[in-house]
Amino acid sequence: MDQELIQQERTKKLWFLVFYSLVFFVIWTFCELLLKTKLAAIDPYLNLLLKLLLWTLPVWLILKYWDHTEPLKYLKLKENFLQGIIWGVTLSGVLILYILFRDLVLLKKAFCPRIDQYTLLSAVILIGFTEEVVFRGFLLQKLNELMKFWNANLISSGLFLVIHFPKWYHEGLFFKPSIYGSIIFIFCFGVLEGYVLKRSKSLWACMLIHSINNLMTMAFK
Repeated sequence: MDQELIQQERTKKLWFLVFYSLVFFVIWTFCELLLKTKLAAIDPYLNLLLKLLLWTLPVWLILKYWDHTEPLKYLKLKENFLQGIIWGVTLSGVLILYILFRDLVLLKKAFCPRIDQYTLLSAVILIGFTEEVVFRGFLLQKLNELMKFWNANLISSGLFLVIHFPKWYHEGLFFKPSIYGSIIFIFCFGVLEGYVLKRSKSLWACMLIHSINNLMTMAFK
């Protein structure tokens, strides 16, 4: 009977994650395709508030009132800060070298580091925080409670890839050959970030790496 109850609880958690993911993806797709342009016409910073609310607030509420756990501790934002920074700085250095080689040597792009305050806040700082909270801090760890780590990491990385589709479609990137490279990179990047969380036990490492990646990517044209 105990084993049956455990299985029922696992099934309940799995269906909850499926429901959360579907609702989240539908709402965010609507925002990307229809709402963000209208909000930007009023005030660009409204989009920052929208992403902060839709991505992080539900996670915090679920952890706090559904799971009855401390959100910061569960998300690995309360402990192992120094360890996370060490991991983040070390792997960010490797990532910087990779991006320099890819963009300067292979793709022959020009180095144009012109990033305004809004772009720095939205595409570097906010994205590094919100996306890691949802996909590594929440979904990866929730999936890992139900299955082996690498299975959970591959699924969460796949979901991380799919959440980029509405933006790519809206910007017409699906019709460009470069989309295949972006798909491979985003998925592999998600897998790497999951591994970093497992080893560092700190979401700070993932956030730092994610922000540095976005900063470097935008520095080339």
